[in-house]
Amino acid sequence: MQKTKRAANFSSSEISTIISLVKKKKFYDIIENKKTDTVTNRNKDEAWRVLAEEFNSISGKIYRDAKSLRGKYENTKKQAKNKYAEEKRYIMELHNEKIRRDREEHDIKMKILWKQLQQ
Repeated sequence: MQKTKRAANFSSSEISTIISLVKKKKFYDIIENKKTDTVTNRNKDEAWRVLAEEFNSISGKIYRDAKSLRGKYENTKKQAKNKYAEEKRYIMELHNEKIRRDREEHDIKMKILWKQLQQ
């Protein structure tokens, strides 16, 4: 059995091209459809095939098939979601730290006030 040669990594311009093509109304509504029935999956496969043709006519550098474009798009989407979640967690950690500091500061003020009232 013959090994297939590994394709070159996607460049940032290729990734941008994929995303801009998917954002087109004619592709986006089909590709991002949540349904997974037979008809929808066929429509998705056909949309990716047409998208691959457009991509290869625009790019012209390295031939990319529909499967590799779809995989790259899905991975890029996952990475974007993970980055957004990570940034959201970081913001929440900062917010929680500020609340903790404010609570400690309030507790100190209350202890001082309590001591003053006891005197």
